[in-house]
Formats: sequence, structure tokens, C-alpha cells
Amino acid sequence: MNGYEKRKEMKKAAIVNATQELIFKNGVAETSIDAIARKAQVSKVTIFKHFSSKENLVLSVFTSYMNKLMDEFEKLIASNLSAKEKISKVLIASDNGSDAIGSHFFNSIIWDDPMIQFEYSKIASERALPAIVSIFMQGKAEGVIDEDITTEALIAYIGALMAIFKDPNFLKSSQEYKNSIRKLYFYGIFGKKG
Repeated sequence: MNGYEKRKEMKKAAIVNATQELIFKNGVAETSIDAIARKAQVSKVTIFKHFSSKENLVLSVFTSYMNKLMDEFEKLIASNLSAKEKISKVLIASDNGSDAIGSHFFNSIIWDDPMIQFEYSKIASERALPAIVSIFMQGKAEGVIDEDITTEALIAYIGALMAIFKDPNFLKSSQEYKNSIRKLYFYGIFGKKG
């Protein structure tokens, strides 16, 4: 990569980082291109050179953020921890991630955007679902997940919960409710027939 390309990539990264910080703090609607340009220390023209619209910029930020979360999740899955330890770490990371993003972002119109919904579904099906199934299979092998629960049932369960997670009312609900749903999501599959 030559010097010009390196500077170009550095500007693009500065734009993405500034946008992420601002929209996670203030929400999408309340974050202007002017504010992003000031924060990233670039011109508005530079922003539109890299991203043809604010919508494309927000999509890029969302995709980048989700992929970073999945990178961490996949690293955790590959670790030598037990299934229960992995689930516990996922819950802690999920809570911390929600706090970092902030309610303005979750309550914004971003979730109504078809491209955001498409990207969310794509990442969920291509990266999150296989990782969750991996923990599920590990848990069955360790004897902490009921062996009678099939992978197909788990996938149906995850699908139903993903619908809850994407519901605007869920996104606007209290943190206590969100945490309860997450705990039910992860710990509800543990246990054996009594």
C-alpha cells in the first residue's frame, strides 16, 4: 500500500470511528455530517467521497461494529472454557456492548432501515448462529445441556428470540427487561430432565 492509499484508509477509519462514537452517543438522526466531519477532522466532501450517503456511512459503521463483536465472540468460542463459562462471558459482553452503544442508537430509526436489517440477519445467520450451535454442541458433550434438545429445536428457539431482539418495543424497553431476556435466551436451554 502506497502513502496515498494509506492516508486514504486512515481518513476512512477516522470517519467510521467518529461516526460510531457520535451515533452510539446521540443516535443516528441527531448526528449530522457536519458533526462527523468535525470529529474526524475531515471535510464533508471527504466523507461523501468515501461514503456516498449518510445511510451508507451508518451501514458501514453498523457492519464494522457487528463484525468486531463477532470476531470477539468467535475467539471466545475457540477458547478452552466450558460451555457455561462461555455463555457467562457472552452475557457480560452483551451487557457491556449495550451500555457502550447507548439507548439513543438502539431507539433510533436505524432498525427500520432494510439494509441494516439485511446486514443484521446476514451476520446473525452466517456468524452468530454457527457460534451458538458450537456452544450448544459443547454443552451437550459436557452434559450441561439436555441431550434430548435437537439442533433444529435450538435454531427455531434462536429464530423466535431474534424476532424479539429486533422488535422496536424490545429495543425501547428497560435494561432490566433486556438483561432478563438475554439470560433466558442463554440459560433457558440448560438443565436436565428431572
